[in-house]
Amino acid sequence: MYLKSHFLGFIVVLICMNIKAQKVTIENDSVNQTEYTGMQRKPELTNVRSAKLIVNQTFGEAGKIRLPVYDIVEQLLQSAGIEVVKNNYDMLVYIDLEGQAEGRDYTVVSPGPQGQPIGSSFEYSGATLKGSIRFETVNGAKYDQKLYGTVTPPSHISASYPKPKNAPFIGALHESLPSIYEFFYYYLGLAPVIYAMNEYSMYRPAAIEALGNIGHIQTYYLLISLLKDPDNNIRRAALNTLEHKMLNDFRAVTPLISALKDEDSFVRQNAARLLGEKGDPEAVEPLIIALKDQDNDVRIETATALGRIKDNRAVAALVITLKDPYIYVRSASCGALGNIGDSQAIGPLSEALRDSESFVSFAAVEALGKTKDKRAIEPLIQGMLYFGYDAKKALEEIDPEWEVSEYARNAVQYFIDSLSSLDKDIRESAAYALGLLKDDRAFEPLILALRKRQGFDYIESILKTFNPQWYSTEAAERSVPYFIEGLKGQDRDACIASIWALNRIKDRRAIEPLVDLLKSEDNTIRESAAFTLEKITGKKYP
Repeated sequence: MYLKSHFLGFIVVLICMNIKAQKVTIENDSVNQTEYTGMQRKPELTNVRSAKLIVNQTFGEAGKIRLPVYDIVEQLLQSAGIEVVKNNYDMLVYIDLEGQAEGRDYTVVSPGPQGQPIGSSFEYSGATLKGSIRFETVNGAKYDQKLYGTVTPPSHISASYPKPKNAPFIGALHESLPSIYEFFYYYLGLAPVIYAMNEYSMYRPAAIEALGNIGHIQTYYLLISLLKDPDNNIRRAALNTLEHKMLNDFRAVTPLISALKDEDSFVRQNAARLLGEKGDPEAVEPLIIALKDQDNDVRIETATALGRIKDNRAVAALVITLKDPYIYVRSASCGALGNIGDSQAIGPLSEALRDSESFVSFAAVEALGKTKDKRAIEPLIQGMLYFGYDAKKALEEIDPEWEVSEYARNAVQYFIDSLSSLDKDIRESAAYALGLLKDDRAFEPLILALRKRQGFDYIESILKTFNPQWYSTEAAERSVPYFIEGLKGQDRDACIASIWALNRIKDRRAIEPLVDLLKSEDNTIRESAAFTLEKITGKKYP
């Protein structure tokens, strides 16, 4: 069925693309006539051969502006085989348009790259069109369609629109054209839309939008034929229309795969994205090839698309792109491998945790969590030193009880050793991990880790999760000589942190060494020592 429809559809396209000013017909009896009904005129308009065209345009304060509406509609009528005449007509065609200039105040800046504000001006940089198009046959049949188009005043402009007549009414007309084309299609068949698409180069995007709005099989084939148009702007417009109007049609896969080889990187990029959104396994092999595209954005979208399709055939190629020179490709590849969830990716993703770019390594963390493979628990636990909460979240995706796993028990000493790091962030991450694991082996090392001024408050907050009164424990008592020793060294930060720790513990063994610090030339040390002595002895010290 797919091959039959595909072949017949392209025959219809070839017939239609050669039509200029004649009625569209289907000569192949094997074509489903119901499917192609929209290509023909309404029965009430079958015998219409001539029409009188009446166009009324008013633009208020903008004055006597004339948009090329008459010429556009005249050509559309002629393309449908209807001659525009003054008398002896079969049908009246009315077009009424009312335009309104829109504007806003803009800041005026002085010339040059370093322009400064020098005033403001009101510019008519927007426009609105409202109206209708109507067919009235001499036999009394009437058909009408409301028209609307608008250009909203932008936040910045590069040209001046000083008067209402300078407003971008032609832009508003472009916005209303799809409705006109659709109206012609539904009552006079496909030929006018094809003509607009082929002949009116500046209006072709509007015709493409109309094809998408119509959404019938014959318009679908016209759209995919445009993916080979020599104008890359037209290819982009066709791709955009396919995305928003007809992406769910299974016939979109083949032309989108072909678009992966388009000379325009924008087309290739969006073709890859749309194939990913469709999720058709047929696209996997072509997308794997596209992972080698020279354009960074194409490779990003291709990797993402493979992750959406979730086919194991892509794993080996995505693993290779984890070494891509562009960081966002590496990140997208991490995400794709996580979505696919194949166990072959655990090792490569674990290596990606050490990527020099944090954007990539954090993506690897998330990807390992998505695999839900318990082999990812060990590298993620070790990764908690660098990824903290993100690693915890990934671990919870794999196993909600990861904290009591053998991997977690084996990692306790690793985090204890990391408490002595000179890097504040690593010390805090180690404390964070130990706070999650709640292993008693970590309690005393956490107390001793308070001898670093940076991170003191955070590590103390973790200690309180073990015991809110940690300072009254035997472990705290055993740590006093360690903090007293910290008062005597040349390390100012260690000295201050030791004073703070002794302030919490309030052990009288610290009185004498704290009194010695009252002679220090450092104001912070003297004041901290005096405050701690007062806490221990209850006496005020100078």
